[in-house]
Amino acid sequence: MLSSGAAPSWWGEILLTVCYVLNRVPKTKSKVSPYELFKNRQPNLSYFRTWGCLAYVRIPDPKRVKLASRAYECVFIGYAINSKAYRFYDLNAKVIIESNDADFDEKKFPFKLRNSGGTSSSHTPVIRDSDDGLEVEPRRSKRTRTAREYGPDYML
Repeated sequence: MLSSGAAPSWWGEILLTVCYVLNRVPKTKSKVSPYELFKNRQPNLSYFRTWGCLAYVRIPDPKRVKLASRAYECVFIGYAINSKAYRFYDLNAKVIIESNDADFDEKKFPFKLRNSGGTSSSHTPVIRDSDDGLEVEPRRSKRTRTAREYGPDYML
């Protein structure tokens, strides 16, 4: 976890993940995990992943745009508490997502390459127009209108 390059602000998520894993791993003396003592069955360890690795989380169908990317580029930050999902930090939107549908690249660690979401810059990038020296924000995609917003004369 130290080698993932995460900022100190991520240590809370790291500790939650460590507790989650240690409760499911057998202890050396008793050969039984705390999860096994509590639930009377062995835990499934096949879904454990490397903390801080790169993950591509599938965008759900209602939010997907036809020709756009089909996945968010995220960082794996732990396991969901109340469900069987993973927790991810979306690098572009800077939000935490819980999802089951993801592909992991456990050899890449984005926190090493980028700002790890700590205290430094989180502002919108500014593009300078070279002709007249004005600063312009990047264009954002337009929201699609529904038939009701177009009015009764509009046919789909």
